[in-house]
Amino acid sequence: MLGTDVETMHAYPQKHQVVQVDHGFTTGSTVNYYYNGSRVSAYFKAPDTTPVTYGYTCTATTLTWTLNGKLTETETRQPATP
Repeated sequence: MLGTDVETMHAYPQKHQVVQVDHGFTTGSTVNYYYNGSRVSAYFKAPDTTPVTYGYTCTATTLTWTLNGKLTETETRQPATP
């Protein structure tokens, strides 16, 4: 695959929010792959650049992400010592 996927994120710590905008792949980005023995080439379409606002909470051991008030992902920090 040629090209770079570009997105920007801006944090609002006081609100516990992150706003992400997908700018998509750089102009002319292509992908080539094989499907059932045939080579397939494709171009990436323009992205949906609508800003998406995620909420988050963070403790000493977990980072929790929400979207539209619903839990999307929880990450747990592993202790440094076993």
